[in-house]
Amino acid sequence: DGGWDMFHAGHVAFLREAAALGDFLLVGVHSDAVVNRHRGCNFPLLNQQERVLSVLACRHTGDVVIDPPWYLTREMIAALNIAVVAHGTTQDRNMDDRDPYEVARQMGIFSTV
Repeated sequence: DGGWDMFHAGHVAFLREAAALGDFLLVGVHSDAVVNRHRGCNFPLLNQQERVLSVLACRHTGDVVIDPPWYLTREMIAALNIAVVAHGTTQDRNMDDRDPYEVARQMGIFSTV
């Protein structure tokens, strides 16, 4: 999942590496409100529809989840049959000390790309 604002070559490289971890890449694209809350200022620069289309246009993307929850849940992982949760090295600030990927880490399916 991510904001995917101003889609660029670094995003493509991440998606390529994430896609190599499985057989289908499902990418979460957060809402404008969530991106603004966590990145602040005037972000995102592109609206959610533009960001979704940018991610979908990438050949490594299988499909997108529009406005996924900030905190990944066991229920969502099970419902979408998610085997690996890949995350890049960029960390958005949280409003609290909770880890958005805590459940994925506990399940042993979290991977840093």
